[in-house]
Formats: sequence, structure tokens, C-alpha cells
Amino acid sequence: MPGKHPFEDVVEATFRKNLRKPGWLLVDLYGRGCPPCTSQNAEAKIAAGYKSRAELLRMNVENAKGVLEEFQISGIPTLILFKDGSRRSQFVDIPAADGQNVLDWLAEELK
Repeated sequence: MPGKHPFEDVVEATFRKNLRKPGWLLVDLYGRGCPPCTSQNAEAKIAAGYKSRAELLRMNVENAKGVLEEFQISGIPTLILFKDGSRRSQFVDIPAADGQNVLDWLAEELK
């Protein structure tokens, strides 16, 4: 991937540590070999608009089997939005092209 990804790459233990913190947490679940997962278009727009409002993390699903099972994730890419440690909402199959519907989803959720 060219350049630094706008979300911080973490392992499951780090995710769980961040989940205990108060505030908003947005997690991007991705996989290597998943073309929509490797595009940074939507993530870059999300980071530009929401980095100051939410912690932004991403996890490779190969290293997050417990998270997949716990939150019943069946498709990637998936964004999960947490508030004060509780899952608030999720968005599956992020479009690689522009991500406007993801931005609209976040704007509604973070009101």
C-alpha cells in the first residue's frame, strides 16, 4: 500500500485495550487479498472528517478471530463503531470508489 494508512493497525489485544477507553472508537476489519479492503479512498475521507472525534483502528481479520466471532462479522471490509465500549453500529462492504455512503452513515451515528 502506498503511504501510511490513516487508521492505526492493531492486534486484537490492543483493540480490546482501546475498547475499554471512553469515547468513540471506529474499527476497520479487513483482510489481505480483499481488493475493497486494500483501497484507502474511503478510509482517507473518514480520517479527514472524523479523526478528531473518534479513535481510528484497523485489524486484519486473520489475527482477530475472537472479534469476528464475538461481533458476528461475516463479511469484509466491515467498519464497527463503538461508544464507551459498546457496539453502536456497523457498516459492511465499504465501497472502494468514494465512500460517501460511509461518511453519511458516520455523520448520522455521531450526531
